[in-house]
Amino acid sequence: MINKIAAIMVLCLSFNLLIGEALEGYESYKPKKVYINVINATNPTKGYIEKRLQEMLLNEEIECLLDTENFPDVKQYGDDERLQFAMDSGADSAFIVWILDIDTRRGGWIDASSGDASGGGGTSIDDLAIIKFRVKLFSVQGDDPIWSETLTTRGRGGLHKGGLKNHAYMVAKASFKSLKKSGLIGGR
Repeated sequence: MINKIAAIMVLCLSFNLLIGEALEGYESYKPKKVYINVINATNPTKGYIEKRLQEMLLNEEIECLLDTENFPDVKQYGDDERLQFAMDSGADSAFIVWILDIDTRRGGWIDASSGDASGGGGTSIDDLAIIKFRVKLFSVQGDDPIWSETLTTRGRGGLHKGGLKNHAYMVAKASFKSLKKSGLIGGR
């Protein structure tokens, strides 16, 4: 029994080392100027996430370039154009947030007097949104991946304007905390 527990602990620790850590050769890398882009998010959510990330990274003294400020949503821009812009602007890395999946669970009504959720009168239950996304930091000069991780957030509030801001903040905060945990930012 102890051998099984030890084996499970070794597997868990090994798996932990593969998630959210800087790739070999970039362990001491510290970005100074970052191009931020959120992929697969609707407007205005894309801008909300980018702005929140910018605020958090500026607190770490990292200069930021936002995709929404430099590439208006009036035409399609290719990845090559964005990468060239980042290089020409002096960015050393790009921070990409890629929304993979959004799952919403519909709320309902609870009858306050009986606790019955049959849909009668009473108190409303907020919608629950679960957002799965991948965050990646890579070097714009060599197009080398530096770090990446897949994350999930969940929170109350539907995907209406007020709920979108809440979810955008949660995505930005989780992305920032994961990057900070990797050791690539902070401790300057």
